[in-house]
Amino acid sequence: MAWLRHISWFTALAFVSLPLFFGAFDLAHHNAAAVTDSRMPGSWFMLLNFDFNTFHPWKQDPAAAILPGEHWWRLYVVLLGAVFSLGFAASQRLSGSESLVCWSGAVLCWMVLLWLFGCDQVVLAFISVFPALEAAVLWSTRPKSILGSCAAAFTAGLLYCLFAQQLAPLGIFVCCVGSLFVLEAKSRDSVIQRIFWIALLPAAAYSVAAPAPIFPDYPLQARVVPDDGLSGMLRPLLGADSSIPISNWIAERYAVCGLTAVIAALMLSTFFLANGTPAKLVRKFKYLPIVLLLFVLGDAWTPTWLASIMPVQTFSRLVPGGVFYIPLVSIGLALGVYYAFRVCAMNSKSWPVWTIALSMMIVGAASSLVLKEGPIEALRFGQIYNADRGEVFEQLLMRAKTGEQQAARQYEEDFQKVISPSYAVYRLRGLSLLDNVERYQRRDYRALDNVEVISASSNLEKISSLTDGQESTRWFAGGGHQSGNEWLYVKFKTPTEIEGVEMSTGQYVTDYPRGIAVYGGSACGSSVEETLERSSTAVALFNEDDWQGPVLFTKSGLPYFGTQNYVRPVFGSSVKTNCLLIKQTRQDDHYDWSVAEMRLLYSYAEPESEG
Repeated sequence: MAWLRHISWFTALAFVSLPLFFGAFDLAHHNAAAVTDSRMPGSWFMLLNFDFNTFHPWKQDPAAAILPGEHWWRLYVVLLGAVFSLGFAASQRLSGSESLVCWSGAVLCWMVLLWLFGCDQVVLAFISVFPALEAAVLWSTRPKSILGSCAAAFTAGLLYCLFAQQLAPLGIFVCCVGSLFVLEAKSRDSVIQRIFWIALLPAAAYSVAAPAPIFPDYPLQARVVPDDGLSGMLRPLLGADSSIPISNWIAERYAVCGLTAVIAALMLSTFFLANGTPAKLVRKFKYLPIVLLLFVLGDAWTPTWLASIMPVQTFSRLVPGGVFYIPLVSIGLALGVYYAFRVCAMNSKSWPVWTIALSMMIVGAASSLVLKEGPIEALRFGQIYNADRGEVFEQLLMRAKTGEQQAARQYEEDFQKVISPSYAVYRLRGLSLLDNVERYQRRDYRALDNVEVISASSNLEKISSLTDGQESTRWFAGGGHQSGNEWLYVKFKTPTEIEGVEMSTGQYVTDYPRGIAVYGGSACGSSVEETLERSSTAVALFNEDDWQGPVLFTKSGLPYFGTQNYVRPVFGSSVKTNCLLIKQTRQDDHYDWSVAEMRLLYSYAEPESEG
């Protein structure tokens, strides 16, 4: 009945893998986008992870340069999948598994990685050659010649550097540890330890000799992502990194918390079901995915102050070569999935393990085909955090199609600006940043003019401090905290055309609003009560639930967030309005909301006033 077993395996494999394989292509530009003028090997290009706004200066590997057609990246994913499958099957055969189990595990594992990570080039480039490197290290212990073994390991490590780049030291180190589990279980000679060090040399040399990645010149104190929850940026102990934090660590942790539940089920299943096997190799190897899972859990599920000293974060600060600004949690998860399938393939007689793995894939395939955006979508890496990651690029393309951008060259310039560490700024503040750079750079805010009424949610006796011209006096909400219900109201005598508001905090730099919403135009009523009522349904002139700071620009025109105590919400367009309603929309238990002076950014025409 061996033929029936083979047919059953390949039928299940085709049913599961093909829908996931073709469905993964739809995720390519919703997970990571790459922009480069050419696909010449070794040329720098920009890689941006939409999930966490992580910006990667990356170098194209030689394989991508020879792929033809506009959709070359599809062939690239196929090529990486083929390399991964060959390496996986080879390393499994060297570990003693059957051919059928080797190839089944290889294809299933690659489909799981595509399903979880989409076409994230950083993750795929790292993991695709990883099994081949492991197979080369295992094979290099077979020849009797130590010189030949060292040459094989060195060559494999050198090739791996072309794909994994800054992550090569991490990959080769983990590969050597994984190989030790196999070789120690098979009682290999201790000379393999020398071969491992030889394999590590190319990665070490690459980290030292490789040119520094290109990076925009942001000034000190600039920010392009929200705060990571730590009091300061923990610098790497070795090597150099970007001048500013460019990965939204909080967003990454939030997404990983949901994903680890699914991956933990697979890893724990392989661990417990492997306990009953008599194979010494499986019993030793089963610990590796569990250790990787614990590392990821320590980074994702602990408080931020504790996570900063967990193994994943600590390792990223110890490895030179710019690894610090590449989120290693996703890399750890990919390695954990790989080794979980390695345990499954080694333990081929434990059919419950394969049943669990196949069940996960069948659920994923059915969800992709039938439900489209079913429950399993919420568990994909990054989906929990932000479902509209590529929305900015869709808007940019729509602007070009509708003729708002007159020339293809202008579209290319805008596209290059969006694919940058400043992507989160565009996503938060909108594409109006591309058209109104001059407006955001203006600093000619002037005192309130043409005003009939100024009111506030509380502390009305201090309202005159908003316009007395003194930064030492202030209006403050008065509660010693921010409840999310505070507001300021300004009514003009006649319609006034403005482009933004400035609310100086003076010497009270910590009392800036944690969230801001500004209403005007159609929201204006005959009284403050009517305006407040209308604001519940009106479109805000400016709305940011988590105030990040004013938008500033580098010399090359890339936006970034300035210091948050400079409260200057700028509108996307000039607005003629009878009133302004400014709401503080978030809660903070420790700081009040204070405004020392309120000024307006008038349009270039002088504001109307009484004759």
